[in-house]
Amino acid sequence: MQFSQAGGEAQIYIRGIGSNLLAVGSDPSVAIHLDGVYLGRPNMGLNQFLDVERVEVLRGPQGTLYGRNATGGSSNIISKQPTDEFEGYVGAGTGSFNRVELKGAVGGPINDQWAFRVAGRYVKDDGYVEDLDPAGTNKLDDQALQAVRAILRFQPNASFSASLSFDHSDFENGNTAVRPNDGIGTAQVFGAVPTRSILEQRNDFDTFMDWKTGGATLNVVWDITDGIQLSSVTAQKSFDMDFFFNTDGTELNVTRTSEIFDTQPFSQELRLASTSDSRLQWIAGAYYLKEDKDGALGLVRELGVPSLRTFNIFATDNTKAYAVFGELYYELTDRVKLTAGLRYSDEKKDDYNELNFVLANAANPASEVRRGLFGNINYAACGALCPFQSRTDSQSWSDTTPKLGIDFKMQDNVLLYASYTEGFKSGGYNDYQPNNPVFGPETIKSIEVGAKTDWLDGRLRLNGAAFWYDYSDLQVTTFFQSLTLVSNAATAEVKGIDFELLMQATEQVNFGVSLSYLDATYDKFDVPYGVCSTTVLPLRDPGCADVSTVVPLPAGARAPGSPRIVDASGNKLNNAPEFKGNVFGEYTVPVGNAGNLTVFGQLSYTDDIYYNAANSPEARQAAVTLLDARVGWTNTDENLEVSLYGKNLSDEEYFHNIVQFTSSSLPPPGIAVPGQGTVVTDPFAIGHSLGYPAPGRTWGLNVNYKF
Repeated sequence: MQFSQAGGEAQIYIRGIGSNLLAVGSDPSVAIHLDGVYLGRPNMGLNQFLDVERVEVLRGPQGTLYGRNATGGSSNIISKQPTDEFEGYVGAGTGSFNRVELKGAVGGPINDQWAFRVAGRYVKDDGYVEDLDPAGTNKLDDQALQAVRAILRFQPNASFSASLSFDHSDFENGNTAVRPNDGIGTAQVFGAVPTRSILEQRNDFDTFMDWKTGGATLNVVWDITDGIQLSSVTAQKSFDMDFFFNTDGTELNVTRTSEIFDTQPFSQELRLASTSDSRLQWIAGAYYLKEDKDGALGLVRELGVPSLRTFNIFATDNTKAYAVFGELYYELTDRVKLTAGLRYSDEKKDDYNELNFVLANAANPASEVRRGLFGNINYAACGALCPFQSRTDSQSWSDTTPKLGIDFKMQDNVLLYASYTEGFKSGGYNDYQPNNPVFGPETIKSIEVGAKTDWLDGRLRLNGAAFWYDYSDLQVTTFFQSLTLVSNAATAEVKGIDFELLMQATEQVNFGVSLSYLDATYDKFDVPYGVCSTTVLPLRDPGCADVSTVVPLPAGARAPGSPRIVDASGNKLNNAPEFKGNVFGEYTVPVGNAGNLTVFGQLSYTDDIYYNAANSPEARQAAVTLLDARVGWTNTDENLEVSLYGKNLSDEEYFHNIVQFTSSSLPPPGIAVPGQGTVVTDPFAIGHSLGYPAPGRTWGLNVNYKF
């Protein structure tokens, strides 16, 4: 799993498949669930790592077992539930950048039918990026999180239980740190002072990013008969985001971006499952989702340049999704099990989009609107949507996706498996584009074979899998006109290998190794990437015509000033490192009657990553190797633990995400740069690249007590 964050959006990828910078009318390719409840935005899941029992990660297309369908995979965060005995824990921690963390949980029986559990978490730090601007805030990437959850369980007998849970969290990120990641951006043109380290920035005023999540879930399990169980999951959730961002990444007042977003998804799921000892087992379910989303995106231009403009885009999307699903399992023999599954999905989106411009040049209000950081766009042919106008549209999509599988238990400790699965994700709307274009659904065909094995009386575990994905109309997010654009790549292919080894070498030593190889490429995809230059010869931009070319243009050539199309065929998918690996070891030493001392070390490697379909150098993060360590002491009763940890001990500097803005606007005229004369800084109107720094070396001390 690959995780990053940019532009107020959490981005989760599994095996090179995911979504980034989601708009109101789009959905993630990797579905995040909390206790089986679909969370419409990945951000909602980040605040839910509170009192967690475990996290289940399912790779590849999902949809025949529970919840929302997904093409890239699914993650289910499982909360700790009320227990039959009174118990709990408290914890406190401190660390780098004045980090403070407090957490705790308590629960147990109220009487012989009722039980409860309450948990809370508080985190605050001052941020890991230094602000060098004298007028700045001196805090960048600072954060504050408060989260609570309460669960009440009613179980009158062994065949019925009902759990009602409430959760609320509030996350505040004071100033999101970003850094220009190229040599042609704002820093060169307008005189911003560059910094030496990516963990340094000059920020001229306060920005913010606030998330609020909450909701209630009712989970009912009822054994109707000795062989049939009914499960019901009813949930009402909410998510609100308010975001104000320094888009140019410098101390200059050039551009600011603001976004607000809120959603209140309601979902209902019913499942019937067999619980008998028969060779034939089954599960059948129905799913309903109603998600009303509202959002607004604004770009504020503050620099004193006449052609710079300000715009606001408002959008509303109402989604209704219906599905029926099920799986059959048949034990052909004691060692062979067959699986067959099916899901039918039907989804509808009603979408509204409104575009408003505030123009700096009142004498020419409609012909020229500044969109990219460097460039103007003509809206004379904007079609169904023009400045100060709106558009309403409705679209529906449906599909039936099967699953077939076979498990072969070669020995009691060796399981071989193979599966064929198809997946579907509905289309949507580019609400933050001027003409609100519709994009189509994406589909996937997946084949996976693998083995799960245990050896040496369970002390050695070896797992491996090989997989192949064939995507049709893969939904890809790019930047076009300085705004996100989701379009359908014709085809994409993902194939790879996963390997995992876990070894309990002795009672005191255990270690593990995980390796993955990923070949994820676009088979065919023409991606918009800036405009054809009016000043650069075709030798430097082969897809465009020479500025001296007369009509008619050469075959296949695009006119100067028209959108520049880059052939991304064969390029790597976003967030898809070719190699990824992790090695860890843990050694536990008894300390007499004082308890145990545990030393843990971990080395992880992530290969080169591209963050755009064009695979441009400015959107590439080079390979990174990270070293983490922890030393902990546990008392003999194993209810008190004190641990000291360090992360990124070699203090590697790298970006956890990169965003490269592009424009369909005409390139600007030459700009006078001191000491360089007139310079065309951005001949293809690519715009500038912003990197989101990851933390450098950090340390911390935690104390946890269980009772």
